[in-house]
Amino acid sequence: MVSEEQIQSLIKEKNFSEVLSELSNIEDMTANLYRFRGDAKYNLSMYESAIDDYTRAIALDKDNYKAYNNRANAEACLNFTNEALEDYNRAVEIKPDFSDAYFNKGIVNYNLQNIQEAIEDYTKAIETNEKNYQALNNRGNAFNLLGKFSLALEDFNSSLKIMEHPNTYFNRGLTKENLSDFNGAKEDYTKALEMQNDNTNILKKRALLNFQMNELEQAYDDYFKIFSIDNSDIDALLGLGNIKNRKNDNIEAINYFTKACNVDENCEIAYMSRAISASRIKDYTMLVADLEKLFNLNADKKTYMIALNSILENINNIKNKNDDDIKYENIIKDYIDKLENKN
Repeated sequence: MVSEEQIQSLIKEKNFSEVLSELSNIEDMTANLYRFRGDAKYNLSMYESAIDDYTRAIALDKDNYKAYNNRANAEACLNFTNEALEDYNRAVEIKPDFSDAYFNKGIVNYNLQNIQEAIEDYTKAIETNEKNYQALNNRGNAFNLLGKFSLALEDFNSSLKIMEHPNTYFNRGLTKENLSDFNGAKEDYTKALEMQNDNTNILKKRALLNFQMNELEQAYDDYFKIFSIDNSDIDALLGLGNIKNRKNDNIEAINYFTKACNVDENCEIAYMSRAISASRIKDYTMLVADLEKLFNLNADKKTYMIALNSILENINNIKNKNDDDIKYENIIKDYIDKLENKN
């Protein structure tokens, strides 16, 4: 008969299918063997079957706190959140210093937007295991949601002292932005990217921050790296277009905005941005086509109006207007009137 130690070893080696094979013909299963088989099924995304095995483990050993915790994890994956919370509570009733159960319960409460309860859970996880850097990171995220940025910063600092992790650097960067420490935020995004250099979410955040700080070359490099990873990434295409727009390189800006329109033919911001660039080079055919597209898309009225006024300003600033300029200036005014009267 295979031993519990052998099965544990297979699980540590992530040989989950072999665990199921080894335990398939055993008649006298122990509580721990049921739990181990449940763990293997859980890692193979067989959540309902895993719950069955954890339930069998609990039937044989009502104090098997790990089975309660792991069953709760599987229940959470199936969105059985009430059952999951009950099982986490039972796990810590049996073993009050079980940090993992508090941590996992915190995740469920956080996802349910029970933020204060999540903070309490993460706090218990930290109290029962002061090295639980993940609980510190997650509590920091919860503090961020409540606008308690100084407390969040403290948690991220403490987490990073225990374990340097790109997600924590990223989260601390977000917090520093909220505290208007923009250089510090950029440093944290850079640190995170040193550990995960192809993480497009972090690249986007640093790119946007660079753009807002008017560090256009650095922003361009970040957006272009995202574009090289995925040339259909809307955020990268819009970012590259906006940089070219700010540099008055309207032809290149239009090129990127057009690519964004091709990726998503209903991308309102791409059409608005392209229309603004088109107005600067007096490409009135493209301008009117984009405005009509936006009107038919029922684009956000406030944003659309801002774009129209920006276009009108561009045309108003033309020196020595010709008949075409005057004609399209009036067309833009007509669009403004039409939009104002639209329900």
